[in-house]
Amino acid sequence: MRHLLAVTFDAAVPIIEPDLTIPNAIAASDFDGDGDLDIAVAATANDRLAWYENLDGSGSFSTQHIISADAIAVTTVIAADIDGDGHDDLVTGGASAYDSDVSWYRNQGDGTFSAPQVITADVQGTDAVFAADLDGDGDLDVLSASRGDDKVAWYENTDGQGTFGEQIILTDATRGSRAVAAADLDGDGDIDVVAGSYYDDSVWWFQNLGNGDFSGELLLTDTADYVTDVIVADLNQDDKTDILVASRNDHSVTWIQNLGNGDFLPEQVIALETLEPYGLVVEDVDNDGLLDVLVADLLRDEVTWYRNLGQELFDRPAVIADNLNGAVAIVAGDVDNDGDQDLFTTSRFDNKLTFIRHNGQGDFSAPVVLNQLGFQGAQFVGGGDVDGDGDEDILAASFTGDRLSWFENLDSLGTFGPERVISDRTNGTEIALLADFDNDGDMDVVSASFLDDKIAWYENLDNQGNFGPQRLVSGDNEGPEYLAVGDMDGDGDIDIISSSRYDGKI
Repeated sequence: MRHLLAVTFDAAVPIIEPDLTIPNAIAASDFDGDGDLDIAVAATANDRLAWYENLDGSGSFSTQHIISADAIAVTTVIAADIDGDGHDDLVTGGASAYDSDVSWYRNQGDGTFSAPQVITADVQGTDAVFAADLDGDGDLDVLSASRGDDKVAWYENTDGQGTFGEQIILTDATRGSRAVAAADLDGDGDIDVVAGSYYDDSVWWFQNLGNGDFSGELLLTDTADYVTDVIVADLNQDDKTDILVASRNDHSVTWIQNLGNGDFLPEQVIALETLEPYGLVVEDVDNDGLLDVLVADLLRDEVTWYRNLGQELFDRPAVIADNLNGAVAIVAGDVDNDGDQDLFTTSRFDNKLTFIRHNGQGDFSAPVVLNQLGFQGAQFVGGGDVDGDGDEDILAASFTGDRLSWFENLDSLGTFGPERVISDRTNGTEIALLADFDNDGDMDVVSASFLDDKIAWYENLDNQGNFGPQRLVSGDNEGPEYLAVGDMDGDGDIDIISSSRYDGKI
């Protein structure tokens, strides 16, 4: 009788996948209590909230630490000490039609975070959150702006430890509430609220009447065409908090000067050269004592600096970084403890989290990508014992990502570690194989890269998967596609066989 063997497989388990898909928001703070600035990021499309540790106080960052892989459509994040324990926690909001919760994650002080605690689920499409002491009781309350239900609302921290009261609506009449911030705008010692709306082109403020009671909407402008961000800062050093507004459809960044006592001047234009200003930061970039303006421009793919010249004048833009494909968020902080403000940005269309080091006086280094972008154009995958521990690791080649990497089998059961890059100089890698080319008892790697016509090998230096630089075997194969290895001439060492598309060679 013929025996038909039933073969079944478990569901696919990703070894590597894009770690940030549409990273829309970032926050900087010392999350692990070691005295330097770390970075948290919220990625909307893959529901991820994560942080990256500043390893040495000089801007060398760890791989990603996942706080939550189920932060549904998370689109905004801020760092604030919600429970008053001296450690900055995280507050988030989501923009999903099905789950727009405002939540907070308690920081245990060492960079580990609790499960989310929901502040409210009574919001639709949360675009912004903010933390401030709105009722003057010494702890941080939370504000939200939600585009789907037109709400600007706040939530009282009732015990100073992160227990929140019911939603208190400041307004639900602004069409598409998009941004929110808070500061003492009228100089009476309590915290007022400012908000911007996307669809009715307006910026409003709400006067704090004391004890957390607020006035109705007080219009500041109705000509900010599609507000994307609102922040507060004293731009002209008169000890009054001004308002900075980014608006999409009129491609502008404007400021609303605070005259004091609740009086404001009309909008003054800082920038008209932007295409779609999305994120704003104010920092003294050139250490002249004046707050400058930094803009993340979604469509120009740039971060630009508008220098504050004093006397209520701003310079023309200076590009700090370009090629940021869809720059959407920006945050500043002294990452390397040298006394000036470095920058982090996220870019929506290439899913990058980027660090830009400030070298002083407005001189910035080239952007450094911090996050793993997934294995773009994965072309080949194979197995073998790369680190000499007796189990099968993974060897992978990326065609469009130009990377050759391996992934350690951590437990001999198929739990794999993070990507370990062997080379990022393989232009259009088609295939890679493991073999002991130097007869030292460990597995080296050979690769064929289609776009630069190279066959190259990489020495396993220590039988632990640490590899030496690329060593060229051949550079004149036109479009190499396939490799095989074996002792072809019987001399006891491993030879390489290749075939290439355009010259027909084997």
